[in-house]
Amino acid sequence: MDDSVQTDDTGKSDTVTEPAEEKDNSFVLMYGMNGEFTDTFYIPEGAEGEGYGDGWQEIMETYGALTGMRFIDDEREYYAYTAEHHNRFASTDVRDYILVFDMLYFDGALTDDAQDSYENCRQEVTNLGFQWKGKDVLLIDTWSTLEGYSEQLDRFVGVEYELPYTDFDDETGAALDMVSNALLGVHMYSTSIDLDKWDGLTKEQCAWIGGQFFGVDSGITGDPFAESESGTESEASIDASAIIGSWLDPESTWGTCFTFNADGTGARSTTVDGASKPFTYKVEGDRITVVYDGGEEAWYTVEPGAGTLTITDQFDNTAVYEAYKESAENGTAAGSGETLIIRYEDGDRSTFAVRVDGNQLILDRDWILLRQ
Repeated sequence: MDDSVQTDDTGKSDTVTEPAEEKDNSFVLMYGMNGEFTDTFYIPEGAEGEGYGDGWQEIMETYGALTGMRFIDDEREYYAYTAEHHNRFASTDVRDYILVFDMLYFDGALTDDAQDSYENCRQEVTNLGFQWKGKDVLLIDTWSTLEGYSEQLDRFVGVEYELPYTDFDDETGAALDMVSNALLGVHMYSTSIDLDKWDGLTKEQCAWIGGQFFGVDSGITGDPFAESESGTESEASIDASAIIGSWLDPESTWGTCFTFNADGTGARSTTVDGASKPFTYKVEGDRITVVYDGGEEAWYTVEPGAGTLTITDQFDNTAVYEAYKESAENGTAAGSGETLIIRYEDGDRSTFAVRVDGNQLILDRDWILLRQ
């Protein structure tokens, strides 16, 4: 605040505190097929905003609006940027779809070309329970794994709106007025160097950022980024011996299996292809922190049950794993034995986890046991 000094007729001076000017965090954004829509949005509290996009400064000077805005908050440790997503039928981009996000949201599946490069792609849409201009604000989570890389999570908060566009009749060439669905909102990512938080914005944090951007009440009370006095660690505690053994997710397409040994070692494996990633782990409260052999770190919260282990990852995905322990009677747990791959003449293939039980050879594929 600036202090100014005023003097009255008696020569007596009084110090007057001028009210601080409120910082205007609003901006106008152009969106739509050709920027035909404009609305006012807001830079989230505590963040710094900057326009982006080709020629954004010239566009701002000419039209008084931006085509894109990005935000960064060093204290809350996140980065976000505005984005539009158009249905490919309305897209003027000659590349059509280039994002897994678009393929899954608008078509529900990847293109054939994308399936050759990506695996384990999925998308989850959550209604966050508040609206902007009568439109539901959605959290859209997209998981994808590009060949040769680890799994990535993209979190987007936005609204779906109707986008008018022009198409042309194949036979007559006549212009047709069409309407398609489109999305407007913000993608957001954690910038924390703390591996417990990396790419791990919570649902509440995403909703808070979205509410700030749209300028509406998200229903989130307080600051979801603020840490409690007791820190971020859970106060719950589990018996570490309760997790020892192998645990299989029966709903997993790939047959995800976690093995925790008593000496603090373990592995995350998949029974379908026999792949295995060894790790070391430690238990703190109800949290398991694992460090893979390559140095990658991840954490999970766990809840032991009767023959089950409920595991929630750092992205709030929960699965109930069933006990799948090694024993002399059952042989080696799936995913930890040998792998048999059968290739057919048509180019297809089948992968089996192989184990021996007495005089039987057991092939395990997609939860069907074939005994020879």
